[in-house]
Amino acid sequence: MAVKSLDNKLREKYVKLMMEWLESIDEVVLDYKTNEVCIPTVDEAGNDKYVKFIVQVPKGSREGDEFDGYAMHEEFIMKQKEKEEKAKADAEKKAKKIEHDRQAREAKKKAKAEE
Repeated sequence: MAVKSLDNKLREKYVKLMMEWLESIDEVVLDYKTNEVCIPTVDEAGNDKYVKFIVQVPKGSREGDEFDGYAMHEEFIMKQKEKEEKAKADAEKKAKKIEHDRQAREAKKKAKAEE
């Protein structure tokens, strides 16, 4: 079989499995494209929303590199850790600035009171 045909069969298999699972947990499943389904839902504010699921069989890059899910996962984890570390550093920097500004205001207030 051709690679495209094999990929299509694999995608169809997992779309069917995903739809069956969603229906088994009492979700209404709407298929609207060959490899895409969605479920209607409501957010915390009571607004009607949809959650979309897309099933793909990635081919890799144009340079001929094969798609490597494990490598992509590791890269994602590293990026998430970097974001967390940056957010923590930014929060510490902000807290220091707030404290510095508070002390400066107090010093200004004290100097003005002494006048």
